[in-house]
Amino acid sequence: MKSTYILTTTTSTIEGYNIEQYLQTVSSHIVLGTNFFSDFAASFTDFFGGQSTIYENKLKEIYNKALDSIKRETQKVGGNCIIGLKFDFDQISAKNMGMFMVTAVGTAAIVSTIKNEEKSKIYKDKKYINGSEIDKEIKKNKIKRELRENPKNSFEDNNWNFIIENNISEICYDLVLCSTEWYKTTVVDKANYCLEKVKQYLYSLPDEDAKTLLYTMYLDEKFSTFGKTIFNVIKNRNILDNKRILNELENIDSDVKLKYKLFSLLTVRDEKIDVDDLADYKALLECIESKFPVVVSYGKQKKMFSSTEIDVWICTCKQENDMLLEYCFKCLKDKYGFYTDKVNPPKAKEWLMNTINFLESFQP
Repeated sequence: MKSTYILTTTTSTIEGYNIEQYLQTVSSHIVLGTNFFSDFAASFTDFFGGQSTIYENKLKEIYNKALDSIKRETQKVGGNCIIGLKFDFDQISAKNMGMFMVTAVGTAAIVSTIKNEEKSKIYKDKKYINGSEIDKEIKKNKIKRELRENPKNSFEDNNWNFIIENNISEICYDLVLCSTEWYKTTVVDKANYCLEKVKQYLYSLPDEDAKTLLYTMYLDEKFSTFGKTIFNVIKNRNILDNKRILNELENIDSDVKLKYKLFSLLTVRDEKIDVDDLADYKALLECIESKFPVVVSYGKQKKMFSSTEIDVWICTCKQENDMLLEYCFKCLKDKYGFYTDKVNPPKAKEWLMNTINFLESFQP
């Protein structure tokens, strides 16, 4: 199952989004046995002795498990948001045994971001502006300022939640770049927390902005720390930008890293393939065939202890390889100069040809 960022709200609406469809009620239940209560009772005085954080962490862990579970249920039914999310904590007793149950319940829904032009119209038509909207704008500007002046303070939990829930795309580059530096210099636990928040943020980017923002960051070496994360978001959100890839490939020079990134993007399947995009796919195929030819040479090699000669291909590293070998025995590059773990021209061309053949079947 593809990973999807699931939005959550305790209210019946969600700011900045249109509710496209209500799906169904979803729930999750986490049950704890008697051990939790016996440990809890035995150390009850810890609440007054400075160790209450142990139980706070335990309750937070249970809460997160219930939240993760209900998010998975929402994803299973095709939703990307939980509306009216509520948590209940109950004690269950049966046969002298005590159990503790946490229940999460809400409505799974499909939502989409309100486009900027729609927001402009909404605000233009309003005679009065809600005070919460002003507060939101003030907080947004405060976070922008903190990113410039004191980046480390920008990574507080409430800031992250605000940024994600309100789809603030205009600070995307600064935010992820600051996160990159912070990720490199902090301890492991905080770094993993930062990585998870960056991932959630990238999934929350509005559709209209995501393509440009994600592609620009993925192809820029400054964001390489989160390169794998950004690529997975692109792939999971099915964001393919044929024109951007084609333009980059046509103008590429000797940048090997960029070449590998562009070829990996060719494995992304667009959410909706337009029949009119056929020309773009053909242009990509022609570009790959012309700009990425076989770079090895061919020759003969005498068999060991024999005068018989066999055909070989000679890698750019000068290693002679049997014709049956797909990759060079010495440097592990193929006949196109690509390493074994990379998407190479034959794989890219196969993918493009399959798509072209499929689109041509719809042509009159």
